[in-house]
Amino acid sequence: LLLSFLILTFTGCSSATSAAGRGADGAATATAKTPAGDLASMRGSDPVTTRDLIPPMLEGEHYSDKYTFEFTLGTAPDTYELYFSVFITNLGPGQHKAQIRSRIVTPSGERLTHSKKLDGGEWTSAADALSLAIGAYRLSGTPEAMTMHAQGDDYAFDLRITPDVAPWRPPQGTITLRSNPQQYFHTVYTAPRSHARGTITVKGTSIPIEGFGYGIHSVSNIAPYELAWRWLGLRSVRPDYTVFFRQLVTPEADGKREQAFLIIGGPNGLRFSSDQIRVALDNFTPDSHPNAYPIPGRVVLHARSGEGASQDEAQIIFKADELRSRSEPLKNLNAFVRMMAEQFTKPVNLEYFAPFAARVKVDGVWHEFEGRGNYEINFLNK
Repeated sequence: LLLSFLILTFTGCSSATSAAGRGADGAATATAKTPAGDLASMRGSDPVTTRDLIPPMLEGEHYSDKYTFEFTLGTAPDTYELYFSVFITNLGPGQHKAQIRSRIVTPSGERLTHSKKLDGGEWTSAADALSLAIGAYRLSGTPEAMTMHAQGDDYAFDLRITPDVAPWRPPQGTITLRSNPQQYFHTVYTAPRSHARGTITVKGTSIPIEGFGYGIHSVSNIAPYELAWRWLGLRSVRPDYTVFFRQLVTPEADGKREQAFLIIGGPNGLRFSSDQIRVALDNFTPDSHPNAYPIPGRVVLHARSGEGASQDEAQIIFKADELRSRSEPLKNLNAFVRMMAEQFTKPVNLEYFAPFAARVKVDGVWHEFEGRGNYEINFLNK
């Protein structure tokens, strides 16, 4: 139970912060099941199918499944920021527990939030389609279009989401360990860049609205501290482009292998994706944690996609600017529980505002742009 609590602390302690706008960047129980060892549909990149969207509802204790969506809707200065997430987990007592979360930030800056937890028998999931009914929340659809509904105490929203950039399953989006290839962390960008249209209701007033955003679906059957020594990434979703970069370094026991992927897209159809990425880090400073984790102040990426003369390229440089947040998930635990937890992991999570510059060559044409995004870095062990 202690290990289950620790894992839940790390996987459920933080919801994604806004990547867009001001911020940055039924009746039966769930039945869909996939064998824990069935990774065939999770390898490779294209195409993303409906099966990639359905929660596999695994039986192992370390199973977790998360859907995350964020949107900027409306026209400045009357923009709304929306967040929607579903987290399914076997951690702790019981199977397939679910937590739903949503948030609206109004044009005035008011934050309205809602969160609720349900046991496995209190919500439903179809076996052959993405169709979740969890409390008052709904999420359904296909790679071509999805719909969602969320409801808090003072608000509700209904959205239809269609992709501007096709859903993407990174070739290295399924990360496994050498010691146990049946343990994995899997990522699908269900909506790397999408158009959203629908209705927002705030304190009894409803308005039609549309805008842009993204969606991600991740599945894991491994404890976070067994999967990674460090995560590092850049996320920026803006009206004219979307950038997602993610790098994982496995623990020392797995050889500290580096795995990374990058996707860039825009409303004009521009798309670059790659898992052939050279990552250079410099300008290190030590974190204040006793482990003195090394924080890279600058990250340089050089990515390639394709072969020969038709090869596409991307170059991105981003820097840690203003520290947006820093947390130690174990810090507020009582002394005994913290001492036990630190035998397995000593996590630190940091997020910075990060200016960046990008050059992308697609079909022989170079595109250049600059921006500002969220630079996130997560250490789990020294």
